[in-house]
Amino acid sequence: MTVTTGRSATSRSRVPWPDLLRLTWRQHRALLLTSILLTLAAIAFALSTTAARGTPLLPVFADTDADPARWILLAEQGFGVFIAVFWALISLEYERRTNLLAWSQDVSPRRWLAGKLALLVPVAVVLAVAVGVTGGVVAGRYNEQGFDFGPGFAANFEASPALQAAYVLFGFALGLVLSALTRRTVLSMALTLGIYAVVRFALIPWRLHYLPAVREATPFGSGDGRPTQPDDLWITSGYLTTSGEGVDFPQVCLNLPPGPPEAPRTCMIENGIVGSFVDYQPVTRVPALQFIEVGIFAVLAAVLFAVLWRVMRRA
Repeated sequence: MTVTTGRSATSRSRVPWPDLLRLTWRQHRALLLTSILLTLAAIAFALSTTAARGTPLLPVFADTDADPARWILLAEQGFGVFIAVFWALISLEYERRTNLLAWSQDVSPRRWLAGKLALLVPVAVVLAVAVGVTGGVVAGRYNEQGFDFGPGFAANFEASPALQAAYVLFGFALGLVLSALTRRTVLSMALTLGIYAVVRFALIPWRLHYLPAVREATPFGSGDGRPTQPDDLWITSGYLTTSGEGVDFPQVCLNLPPGPPEAPRTCMIENGIVGSFVDYQPVTRVPALQFIEVGIFAVLAAVLFAVLWRVMRRA
């Protein structure tokens, strides 16, 4: 009996990266293609609505107060949560028990995760950038037609490719972490939706305070103290005392008896008020405010990916 051994008998210690990427594509191609097609369809629809004002494409847009751009920009805000909720993959492996086969000696859980992220993260970021660009184009075209979508409108502020990419990375990382921790798809989707919404919308009022506000003080009789640019982001306003402290309108000056027109101002001066003020962020600072918010969500995403990496080590 003859035993033949040769070079045709090969072994490998690790599954190569091209094989991991092909496996990821085969496993998630339906999700990826559906997401890409839906995003492209939404972008095409959004751009088509900017072609002719006054000719709504859907009945809901017939209401002049519900102009298409507002709906489109609000829909843009939901793109990140779409990725966060529906792209969380790890819990499915536990529920289907496929993790026992997928995470073998050839493919560790971390290497399996890296293969997923190597394909899914670039796709998610590219789609987010496309959504951000579309939002900016829609807002710009509608503003040219007389609509008022200034940067104070949250959805317009977020119509930025970099911001949308940061939101998507944060949401994707959040969904993966919760998916890995709970090992339950529905539960992780619900938690991801809630936490993502809380974080995203909790930061909206704080974004005006990323940088010190500009205060414009106006002594009585020298103007109304309003920002000089219509798109400046108003924060607060009030009245100034002689010490420079900001206060509200004094209650004692309300409901004054009939008298001369200057009676309210005289009352305020008698109560130590010498002028008014307004705090705001100049519109020229909007790119800086967006850059800071990109940094915040990028850091959050990095922390979540680091947590995910540690969780997968124990999987």
